[in-house]
Amino acid sequence: MNVLLVSHASDLSGAARDLLELARALQGAEHVQTTVVLPKDGPLRAALEAAGVPVVRVRHGWWLNRRAPFPRRAWSLLANTVSVVRLRRLIHRLETDIVLTGTLAIPWAAVAARLADRPHIWYVQELADQGLTFHFGRDRSMRMIGELSDIVAACSKAVAVYLEQWISPDKIRVLRYAFDVPGRDQTALPAGDGELRLVLVGTKLQGKGQDEALAALARLRAAGVPAHLRLVGPGRRPYVRQLEQAAQGLGVEAHVDFVDSVPDAGPELEAADIALVCSSSEGFSRVVVEAMRKEVPVVGARTTGTEEQLVESGGGLLYEPGNAADLAAAVERLYRDPALRGACAQRGAAWTQQFSLERFGTEFLALADEAIERHREVDNGSHR
Repeated sequence: MNVLLVSHASDLSGAARDLLELARALQGAEHVQTTVVLPKDGPLRAALEAAGVPVVRVRHGWWLNRRAPFPRRAWSLLANTVSVVRLRRLIHRLETDIVLTGTLAIPWAAVAARLADRPHIWYVQELADQGLTFHFGRDRSMRMIGELSDIVAACSKAVAVYLEQWISPDKIRVLRYAFDVPGRDQTALPAGDGELRLVLVGTKLQGKGQDEALAALARLRAAGVPAHLRLVGPGRRPYVRQLEQAAQGLGVEAHVDFVDSVPDAGPELEAADIALVCSSSEGFSRVVVEAMRKEVPVVGARTTGTEEQLVESGGGLLYEPGNAADLAAAVERLYRDPALRGACAQRGAAWTQQFSLERFGTEFLALADEAIERHREVDNGSHR
């Protein structure tokens, strides 16, 4: 089976990292040849090539962003028409059996697969309600995702239910990621400084909850909890400055570390006592699983995929999103109950064992077989 995986990004964050792990999972499968398409060179290409995965570069842009005026929409459609032509040629040249689009952000591989008469799986790892605007409207675009796919794979049960607003449940399947990260280094010693170490890993953006975490930190310090917070992840300088000013206004600037992007969040998580996941919209949070793999309990917002993960795993506590007092109360509960904190850590670590590369590859190939069969049935029906 020749598989073509198409990414919208060339970095090593979010959906791009998940696509890397799918490519690595398929490398161990018999009679499977995997090729990955990237829009440009970057860290993802180096990681794929290190894993022995062939990479092809085809420039393409997103069909959504934070602002989508008409000139930008028109230019995007024109520029990406060329991308569709190139992707269609690549599909034929590689004798591709199945095409996968790994994100909501791009439709061009799906269009090319339709023109090449090849089965297509759309892997939805995000929600469409994250402050981004589809160039052709959200509802129309989401319906197109279903129409251009033989199977729509959702990264979580919560995302699968969400997609049913636009796509027939008959097409939707759940395909959870792999998380090929090591467990906790049991030889590592705790800092022993008496502080409660909190960490929030994620891009510094509105909606990711860094402001909520700062407000909760102020409440914790006022309640006598010796908490220290690390905000880890890249961000645009104006917004980072807003967060820095918020910390100063709350009087907690001495208890916050602002850390830019790191190549591996593992050490940051392993050094923490509690991981915070404060995003207002998550399909299936990598940080939740990676923190639990490190035996770190999680306090997460009661939203979509994060709620699913914490309820299913028992690896932490939930709080009402947007409510810094509730977030602080959940953190304080774990702080004052070491037995509960330890139980959450153990349950979470046990739950993460299911996210293996082998399982990911096997489940994807089963979906690929199903998509190929569904595509064949549609073709046969159209020629009767």
